[in-house]
Amino acid sequence: MAVQDHQRTAVVTGGEGSIGQAVARLLLARGVRVVSADLAPAHRRLPAGDAENFSYTGYDAQDPESARATVAAAGERIDYLVLAAGIYPARGFADISEDEWQGCLEINLTAVYRMINAALPRLAPDASIVLVSSIAGLRGSKGHAHYAASKAGLLGLMRSLMWELGGQRRINAVSPGIIDNPMTRPLREAAGDTILRSTPLGRYGTADEVAAVIGFLCSPAASFIHGENISINGGFYVN
Repeated sequence: MAVQDHQRTAVVTGGEGSIGQAVARLLLARGVRVVSADLAPAHRRLPAGDAENFSYTGYDAQDPESARATVAAAGERIDYLVLAAGIYPARGFADISEDEWQGCLEINLTAVYRMINAALPRLAPDASIVLVSSIAGLRGSKGHAHYAASKAGLLGLMRSLMWELGGQRRINAVSPGIIDNPMTRPLREAAGDTILRSTPLGRYGTADEVAAVIGFLCSPAASFIHGENISINGGFYVN
């Protein structure tokens, strides 16, 4: 039987990215009220009938006040907090400036701290938080040291907050591999053949496949899963 979550509220950062959009569609189909937060202008095409359960709020991951405003837009209670906003910069380590390093960590890691910190007073007693990390946070990534460090940091944050959230609140992470979306296009164009040869399933993942795992973590079926990282990479990397 399909999960139904009427009267529950989700906040999805990075809501205009491919994974954020897929998560929003999935949760809307379950009856969840979704607040999509992103820096980009809203351009989503929603299924008929979903408009009343969907709202968009501007979100700047580098602005501390933006986290508080995003949480306020959700109302008094947040049941699901999906933190998918991020950037994927490419540069060799020796060429990364300090500003680039700090900027990547601020958007990919510090902004997650800010969002969780702002949301804590409004989190439902059984709330689920899902962080979108990356395979790079597990195995590293040549030419993306700042990105890999930020995504590894998310896993450390998740495993620490596991002990601090209290009650039945849960926090987990997903670590996608190479997903067929605009963010990974340069990598796929440069090394696609090598990646596919190293992936037992022989293809890239999709945003919908990542969203399906996030949706599972935001469901009663995952009520005893806490502090876990789920890899979604078609066998490309097994930890």
